[in-house]
Amino acid sequence: NNKKLSVKTNLIPIKKEKIDTISNKKNKFFSNQIVKNYSFDKLNDICLIGNSARLKEDKNKEYKFCKINPNYFISFSETKSKNEITTEIDYLLPFIYINFGNKKIIYTFEHENVFIIPVNNKLKIFALLENEMPNFKTQNINISNSLIYQFTNQKLNTVKDDIFVIDTLSSKKVQLKDLYNNVITEKSYDSITIGSIIKCYSKNQVDLYNFRYQKLNKNKLQTARVFQGSIQVIENNKIKWVDWTGKKIKKPIIYNNKNTIDFSENNHELFNKNFKYKNLENFQGFYARFELQNGKKGWLSKEGLEYLDE
Repeated sequence: NNKKLSVKTNLIPIKKEKIDTISNKKNKFFSNQIVKNYSFDKLNDICLIGNSARLKEDKNKEYKFCKINPNYFISFSETKSKNEITTEIDYLLPFIYINFGNKKIIYTFEHENVFIIPVNNKLKIFALLENEMPNFKTQNINISNSLIYQFTNQKLNTVKDDIFVIDTLSSKKVQLKDLYNNVITEKSYDSITIGSIIKCYSKNQVDLYNFRYQKLNKNKLQTARVFQGSIQVIENNKIKWVDWTGKKIKKPIIYNNKNTIDFSENNHELFNKNFKYKNLENFQGFYARFELQNGKKGWLSKEGLEYLDE
């Protein structure tokens, strides 16, 4: 692991004119108003929302700012139309805590320099040395499958090398870590691949994680195939669909109608050359159920890979 993330502090003198300008702002506050021992855990459950209507922009657009995993916030906008909501991801924002004894604040230090400060039991958001960000309110939020998909689709490929580290241990096993050297995965694995969904392989099993550092499966999986905002998995010899939060779903979720797959195709007999299989059923998504001539059963992928029942 040769990647390191370092943060250093440079003290920059502030001119008297700037101090006077800040002092005259209506929304100024003093250090004694910062809440002691404030728990920022509530940021796991809320989103900070700014409606741009007062800024004379699109009245149907909301700017949102939320903690997406233990190390990052994301800023994004949602524009509402009659039939849909369009999500546009702006930035992935790493953050640190700045401690003042029993008081602390949050500071994002890339792309947008933002302070999140608990004042009188309310969260205030300030851009660096500027006015308070306008019209922000808090709202309870569950990070949706759609938002995870949109972020992954729009941003993950450009930032994954900055937010994930595959660390090789002396045992030759690997672990997934963040750039603060914290271990993300529950255990070590034979190999790890970082894609829209992180796949961690150990012998003939795979565990799945999303970019929120959440493990998606409770039981061991024999295989998994990602399709848009869905994952088809084989678990306990049975096939099922889950979304990118790990929630079981009845059918695949399709966000982009231009990128579809024909799940109704029935070309399974093309795989049964030389009558290898005693029985080969229709494909259910990416896999078809089979039985070999010797009675062993399993699942066949469209790439011709076999996953025998355990």
